[in-house]
Amino acid sequence: MFVNVLKRSIPILIKRQIPQYLVITFQKLLIANRGEIACRIIKTAKKMGIKTVAIYTDLDANALHVQMADESVHVGQSYLSIPAVLRAIEQTGAEAVHPGYGFLSENPTFVKQLEERGIVF
Repeated sequence: MFVNVLKRSIPILIKRQIPQYLVITFQKLLIANRGEIACRIIKTAKKMGIKTVAIYTDLDANALHVQMADESVHVGQSYLSIPAVLRAIEQTGAEAVHPGYGFLSENPTFVKQLEERGIVF
């Protein structure tokens, strides 16, 4: 049954008009995460020609995502420190933040503060 639904859905999707998209470009992306997710984001950003900024805590000073990024900024003992992440954004001139998952990705206060500063989330 799922296959039949899928076969019926494909022509409908193909016939829909593609809406206009607003493309926002930026030069530098701060990754507000760590580990493998940060590494994957950095690899993709570099393929797109976007400079990357890693943030790191005391324990992650020698982590792979810190080494891979074009720049890195120490944020103290926690990735959850909004003031520290905002200082890192200001210090590096990052125009956008990729939160990865977890940490600050689900924090509406963080998103609001980014929006107030004109930083793409």
